[in-house]
Amino acid sequence: MNNSYLKKEQGERSAKGGMILIIISNLILLSPHILPINMSTNSYLLFGGLSTIGFVMFFAGLSKYSYKKPWAFWFLGIYALLLLRTPPVGTVLGLFSLCYLVKTRAAFFAKNTAQ
Repeated sequence: MNNSYLKKEQGERSAKGGMILIIISNLILLSPHILPINMSTNSYLLFGGLSTIGFVMFFAGLSKYSYKKPWAFWFLGIYALLLLRTPPVGTVLGLFSLCYLVKTRAAFFAKNTAQ
């Protein structure tokens, strides 16, 4: 196996794993607003931290490992728009993500001729 293939595989695993962590932790954070349950402050900190770790994993897959797929573009775009509503850290991460997407959007939709 060549290094390019391994890099792509690692990027895919990082992006998909980060996306799953983001979705699960944010659904858990949303659940007290939908269901009649209470969450402690420690739970919010735990799942907020897991969401941040998922974001870092997802973003590493896109930037460091150059994993560029259209689904990843749309997922990051929608998540970045949602992050804009959570100041101060979410707003910064959302703006950073949107700037990254604008700068690299062509790579997400480029036709791969190597296959």
